[in-house]
Amino acid sequence: MAYSDEEKESKLNAIFKSMEDGASLRSALIEIKLSQTTFFSWIDNNEALLEQYARAREARTDKMADEILEIADSSEGDLYVDDNGDTKIDGNTVQRARTQIDARKWLMSKMSPKKYGDKIQVGGDENNPINVKFDITKVYREDQ
Repeated sequence: MAYSDEEKESKLNAIFKSMEDGASLRSALIEIKLSQTTFFSWIDNNEALLEQYARAREARTDKMADEILEIADSSEGDLYVDDNGDTKIDGNTVQRARTQIDARKWLMSKMSPKKYGDKIQVGGDENNPINVKFDITKVYREDQ
C-alpha cells in the first residue's frame, strides 16, 4: 500500500510517540497497523528519522527506569489479612514486583548498555596493575 507523505509522517510520529510513552516498537507498529518492513524501509537512509527513532528508544528505556522506581515504591497488594485476622505478606505479589524490576533492568542493560549496563573495569590502576598470564591449560594472576 502506498502512503502519502502526510500519512507517512503521521504514522511515524505516532510510532515514535508511542515508543516514548513506553511501548515497544512491535506493539507500536501493531497499534498503527504498519509492518516492520515498511517502517524500516521508511527510516533507512534517512538520518533525521533514524535520529528520531534512536531518541524514542532512549526515552522508552528512561521510562523503564521510572517504572522500576514506581514498582519498587509501591506496596499495593503486598499485605493481606488472613482468616484469623493476622496481617501477612503476599509473597506472590512481592515476587512479581521483583520479576518486573529484574526484567526491566535486564532489558535496559541490553538496550542502553553505556547508560544502564554493568560497569566493568578492565585492568588496574598505575599503582596496582592487574597482570594476567595465559597458559593453554590454566589462567592465573601473576601475584598468586
